[in-house]
Amino acid sequence: EHNYYTIGSHVPFRDGVPEFFNATEQQQIPISIVSANFRPFIDGVLNHLPIVTNIHASTAVNVDDITAIDKSTVVRKLASELPDRAFIYIGDGESDLPAMDVDARRVVACYFALERSVFAAQLEAAQLPYYTFVDFRDITAVFQRLGLL
Repeated sequence: EHNYYTIGSHVPFRDGVPEFFNATEQQQIPISIVSANFRPFIDGVLNHLPIVTNIHASTAVNVDDITAIDKSTVVRKLASELPDRAFIYIGDGESDLPAMDVDARRVVACYFALERSVFAAQLEAAQLPYYTFVDFRDITAVFQRLGLL
């Protein structure tokens, strides 16, 4: 028998994910996961990471509440809770498009978009600052160049 939790724990990571999370943990960089998946699925994925102490997960769908929350709402909420922090947003698909809304633009310092994704094309069209990535080794390299890691 499979449930969302056990399925989430078997999701393969993009290359470089464990190293990225280890590096952000060492530098005490807080990470927020904003996902459209069910919370038990995301928890299963996160529990598969080597270190998860500095991660907060916000999901659009929970077992007891299936009300969809778009990602711009979550970004705005996080920004109101941490008004002195700039955000770096990493997205890989169409569900990340709401994170580009007018309010979120004020708090997102730059975006990372999966290479050749709809998200990357929309960031380009909106002339927002972004980097592309194939895997998390690319993201880690940019963080290192920016002096964040």
